[in-house]
Amino acid sequence: GVVGGPAWARLYFQQSYILWQEGKYDEALHAANKALQGFAEMLPEQRPHHVTVAPLTRTRRTLEGDPVDVARTHRLLGALANSVGQLTESLTHMNTALAILEEHNHKREVAHVSCNVGYIHLQKAEHEEARSFLRRSLTLAEQIGDLPLTAVIYSNLGILAAHTGDLLEAENWLRHSLTLAEQSNDQVYLSTFNVELATVYQDQGRLSEACTCICRALSIGRAIHNSPCIGIASIALGNLRIAQALASQEEQAAQEQETGSAS
Repeated sequence: GVVGGPAWARLYFQQSYILWQEGKYDEALHAANKALQGFAEMLPEQRPHHVTVAPLTRTRRTLEGDPVDVARTHRLLGALANSVGQLTESLTHMNTALAILEEHNHKREVAHVSCNVGYIHLQKAEHEEARSFLRRSLTLAEQIGDLPLTAVIYSNLGILAAHTGDLLEAENWLRHSLTLAEQSNDQVYLSTFNVELATVYQDQGRLSEACTCICRALSIGRAIHNSPCIGIASIALGNLRIAQALASQEEQAAQEQETGSAS
């Protein structure tokens, strides 16, 4: 049987994704690092050079040693680090992936990783850097006609606007993201974007509209049996209930003050 090399690297890569989805972070990280090691060992500069004339299939490229496999593994490692809040490490992996993808002119993946980098900067409250990468990603996504990615970028730009205090702009971006998610019928994004829009409505004091969005998000999450979607929507619902209780108390206090003034 085959031991080591690109075939094993590919298996480790796929195994890492599966383990990550199952929430097994440490095992996923171990598998991703094994994949990275395997792919890196196969790079052309690591072994004797020979001439290939015919265009290579993806499998053949992997067997020959493809730097883009290394980039994709760095992207996976970046996503893993991000999922446990290691933002600086995540950014390092994503920037490494981006540099390799740019060098090999993989426009679609450059667009996706630029969006990832922008989102990490957004999490780190580095708003100008976030805006720069998200705008770049948006330009590429529109050029290649990638609707799901465009929806994610709109959503991130909405969160960015909310973080910088422009709630009207945030609402507009998030409405656009929902429209695109509906067009591509992506149920996970529909649930997630509804929660994000609900947060903006809540910050605007529009609690009834926030409630509508959260209920929509929750029902979608339940319909597709997606635990993360249900969890995020449930937390948002809890926050909304607190906001509703506070608003009710304020209204009651104002009424009592009014009654006291009248008497």
